[in-house]
Amino acid sequence: IEVLREGGEYHLKGLSFFVPLRHRHPGETYGVFLIEPKRIAFITDTLFFPQLIDAYQGAEVLVINVVRAGERKDHIQHLTLSDAEALIEGIRPQRAILTHFGMTMLQAKPWEVAERLTQRTGCEVLAARDGMSVSL
Repeated sequence: IEVLREGGEYHLKGLSFFVPLRHRHPGETYGVFLIEPKRIAFITDTLFFPQLIDAYQGAEVLVINVVRAGERKDHIQHLTLSDAEALIEGIRPQRAILTHFGMTMLQAKPWEVAERLTQRTGCEVLAARDGMSVSL
């Protein structure tokens, strides 16, 4: 058992990853940045803050928890659809995968949202679904 810490680097059976920074969420949450074999970043539950863009710079694949489709509310510390778009535009991954949807995202039809984001950002954006697997 290893306790994750901001700035920590970890190695497990050939898998290397680091935890760039603590996220802003009522619980202690961190994203994870896999280094090998491909640079894959997971941005978990958090309120948006600009340092996220720098922390996950260089990700080839970006997986983002996008709970809300509506406007950002600071008392609800989860990413919104507009936050996800800002992250994709700032980080510029080859592919982004949206996941961890709340009701407003589900009502917005995530597969359609992903298609619109693909058109607006020029990045391939996918909406996760149960049982989905992605070839890297």
